[in-house]
Amino acid sequence: TALQQSGLCTRRHREGDVPIAVLPSLVRLSLREAFSSARPAEAKALHRRLARWYRDLDHHRQTAEGRPTPAPRRMTMFENAVAGQDWPLVAELYEEFGAALSLRYGQRMREALASSPEEVLTSYPRLRAALAAAHVRAAQEAGDNWIGAAREYFRTCSEIIANAQADLSAPDLLEIGAGHLIGLRATGRLSEAIVFGSDIETRIAGIDPSSRVSPDRMSWFLNHLGTAHLLSGNSIDASQRYQQIWSYRAEAEADYIVRNAAMNLAMIHALQGNFDRTQEWLERGQLYDGDQTPVGSVSKTAEQVAASLLTLDRLDCDAAHDQLWLESEEQSAQEFWPFVTYVRAQHGLHFATAVSTLTRLD
Repeated sequence: TALQQSGLCTRRHREGDVPIAVLPSLVRLSLREAFSSARPAEAKALHRRLARWYRDLDHHRQTAEGRPTPAPRRMTMFENAVAGQDWPLVAELYEEFGAALSLRYGQRMREALASSPEEVLTSYPRLRAALAAAHVRAAQEAGDNWIGAAREYFRTCSEIIANAQADLSAPDLLEIGAGHLIGLRATGRLSEAIVFGSDIETRIAGIDPSSRVSPDRMSWFLNHLGTAHLLSGNSIDASQRYQQIWSYRAEAEADYIVRNAAMNLAMIHALQGNFDRTQEWLERGQLYDGDQTPVGSVSKTAEQVAASLLTLDRLDCDAAHDQLWLESEEQSAQEFWPFVTYVRAQHGLHFATAVSTLTRLD
C-alpha cells in the first residue's frame, strides 16, 4: 500500500478481516489535528464511526473469544466517542467499563469528560460523577493533594443521590451510591453509611435479573459497605460482603478488588486469632495483582496487619517489624489506623517495654 511504501507505518496487523496500519503517534496527532481543523463536522462523524467500530469489535471479542478488549484500546474507544460528541454512546461505554478506566487513566478521563456540556452532565448523572471521580484520580496520578477533589466527588455523588436516586439505573446506583457511602464513612457517619448501603443492597436484590450488573461494579460497592461494617466493629457482616466479592472472582476483571477482599478477610481472621485461616486468605489474595490506587493502599495495609499478627503469633520479632514497616507512619493515615495501632501495641508488648510502646502510640 501507499502507507507501507512511504515507510510511515510502524507496524501492520489484522483485527479479524480488517487490516490495521499503525502510524507513529506524532504523525497520527498531526494528521488528526489538521483534519479536525479543516473539516470539523467530518472529523466529528469519523470519531463517532471509530468509537462504534471499536465498540462492535469489543463486543465481538467478548462473545467469540471470551476476553475483553485491552484497557488502552477501550480508553481510545471512549475518547473517540467523546470527540464525536456521541453522548448516548459515551454514557453507555462509561456504564460498561468507564470506572475501571478512570482508575487507570485519571488524567485522560478528566481531559475527555471536561468538554462535556452542562446539559449532557445533567442528562447523564453518571458522567457528572465520573468527571468528579476523574479529578480525584488525575490529582493522585500527578502527585498533587487530592483531598479537596475527593470531597467534591463525595458532594457530587451525595447531591445526585438526594435528587435523582429513584431514576438511577442499577449500575449507576451502585457506583454513585458507593461514592456517597464513602463520603459518609469518611466523615465518621458509619451508621448512616451502613443503613444507606443496606437499602441499596435490598434494591439491587429486587431488580429484574435481566438487568444484571457487572461483578466489578457490585464488588466495588460491597467493598465499601463491608469496610463500613468493619470500621463499626461488625466483622461478621463485613466478612459476608468480602466473601461475596470473592465469589465473583471468576467473572471479575478488577483483580485489585478481589485481592482487597481476600486481604481484609485475612486481617479479620488475624484479629480474631484464627491464624490458619489468616494464612489461607493471605495466600489467596497474593494470587491477584494489586494496584497503586487508594484501594490498593488499603489492601496493602490489611495484608501487613494480617501478616504482622501472624508473625507475632510465631514470636518472630524481625519479621513482624518488617511486615508492618514499624518505622514508617505512612500507613497509619489510612482508615485502618486502629488496626495498625493495635499491631504496634502488640509488637511493643512482645518485644519492647511498656513505656516505650506507650510513648510510640502517644
